[in-house]
Amino acid sequence: MKKTFAVYYKRDVNEQGQLYSKIEEKQFNEAIFDLRDSLAEKDIDLILITQQNPYVGNGQFYGYWKPNNNRRFEKVNELVKPDLMHDKGHIDFSDGFLNFFNSHDFARLGRNKYTQAVLAEGFIPRTYLVCSEKDYDKVLENIKSEQIVAKPLDLNGGNGVTLYNRNNLNENQSFPVIMQEFVETSGGIDGMVNGRHDIRLYIIDGEAAMCSIRQPKEGGWLSNTHQGGTIHFYNKSEINPELLKFAQPVIEKFDQFGGKFYSIDFMHGNDSWYMVEMNDRPGMPALFQDTNGAVKEFHKKLAAMIAKELA
Repeated sequence: MKKTFAVYYKRDVNEQGQLYSKIEEKQFNEAIFDLRDSLAEKDIDLILITQQNPYVGNGQFYGYWKPNNNRRFEKVNELVKPDLMHDKGHIDFSDGFLNFFNSHDFARLGRNKYTQAVLAEGFIPRTYLVCSEKDYDKVLENIKSEQIVAKPLDLNGGNGVTLYNRNNLNENQSFPVIMQEFVETSGGIDGMVNGRHDIRLYIIDGEAAMCSIRQPKEGGWLSNTHQGGTIHFYNKSEINPELLKFAQPVIEKFDQFGGKFYSIDFMHGNDSWYMVEMNDRPGMPALFQDTNGAVKEFHKKLAAMIAKELA
């Protein structure tokens, strides 16, 4: 009997049968269909479950969305009990019957950048939890960079991230946040990238499967594609060996919390490597972004991991 793998999103499918409708979000729609095709080779069905499909208990949802051959989602009104799920929406309900390839503990870790910083101490720029303006003196005493980065604890995509001059911390800053030493990456990485950047390692079953290099728009410092940055994908064999060596103990720290597929962002500055943050539900790349076979190989590895978990 075929196994069913479900991807869960906290958003709606529109009348055109698309999960994402903006041109710049084409990647996210297409990536689901690309993964569907890779899983089909292993006799596994992929379905989409959204907030439009109520959870009725015992691991079952009423209704789901089936990817069709026109690369659109068709609504199916019947009960479904997925064998395995990828939670892209941070599900806030569970009765113990839902089976995810990333554990709940790992998902909670993905939602708290300060917990990540504590876990990755020694690999991440100097970081402090700031709960009020009273904590600013501690930040200024211990962070020596002329600029300081403030990040919300639980947002991704560069949302809410602010860069301050050390003598002008914003009195209107929302709390709690982490404040972090700013690392200038404009020197790039020999043989990989010129200028400001971050490097995302996609981790599948404990190993770096692929990397992407993201760069901010001209004059910017945030590399997130949501913030106008560019992205290019590379095979594991093209990843800087020094980065892989630096990243391995970081991967091992996160793996102990039950992560099967996630990403870790890194950067290079001040002649050193640094971890930036971990994302427990990274956006999957799509094949139309592939220029060297890296994305195709990524989907094969992800499908193989899912098949292993379902065996």
